[in-house]
Amino acid sequence: MLNCEFSETQFSFCYTFELLRREFGSLPFRLWPIPLFPNTVVEGRVGGGYDMCVGSLFLQFKIPKVYEKKSFKMSKEWAVFRQSFFAIEVNTDSKQYQLLKDLKRPANVVFYATPEFYESASLDNNYRHSMIEAHSALFAIEDFPRHSSGHHRLIYTETHDHGVLFSKPQNIQKRRLELLAKFQPDPMSIREKARVLLSIIEKVDGEERHVQEMSRRNETGIVMDVFSILWTQFNIFWLPIIENDRH
Repeated sequence: MLNCEFSETQFSFCYTFELLRREFGSLPFRLWPIPLFPNTVVEGRVGGGYDMCVGSLFLQFKIPKVYEKKSFKMSKEWAVFRQSFFAIEVNTDSKQYQLLKDLKRPANVVFYATPEFYESASLDNNYRHSMIEAHSALFAIEDFPRHSSGHHRLIYTETHDHGVLFSKPQNIQKRRLELLAKFQPDPMSIREKARVLLSIIEKVDGEERHVQEMSRRNETGIVMDVFSILWTQFNIFWLPIIENDRH
């Protein structure tokens, strides 16, 4: 068994930057959306569970272990592809898994994202040639078992279009980010989003009076106040873009 030579943080950065560049590279950089990387506190709250989101796309990054040789311990897994494979662990009993399941609503897309390579040199080469996505696998959260169904291991290879979930073998189809072309722009204005965030902030102890003061301000002021609270108190970098020509 081999471990990845790079960290989950390295992979998530490379993957996210390539995704943004592919989807929004034709736009001026100032119009690129800001990806949200919640801290561990926010990640564990309702509405969390993910590592990164852009709009309605939510990703949980997973770093696999690599099995290059057949072993008695992994004989059932080896028999599936009969070649070296990657493996990630999925604990459906965890709170994080439940949060990911809860995130999957009609408007949201929730994936596990995991590399199909493990060497630092491959990460470097794929990043330099914009091939991180092409050499990574996506698995949709809705294809996995229900919450509290135990601990599972998903195995996959780069050459097969599906993974297999153990201990009871179950095929999990790979997805590709060409699906993003079907995503529709978020119909909510930045001001409407700020109002929704205000309703969430109101539930946090100690914010009631400040929120009431904010509600009397003009709409642009509210947007910037929400930005300030998220950044200073929750370590969430939400950078709104005010498009005056739309309002």
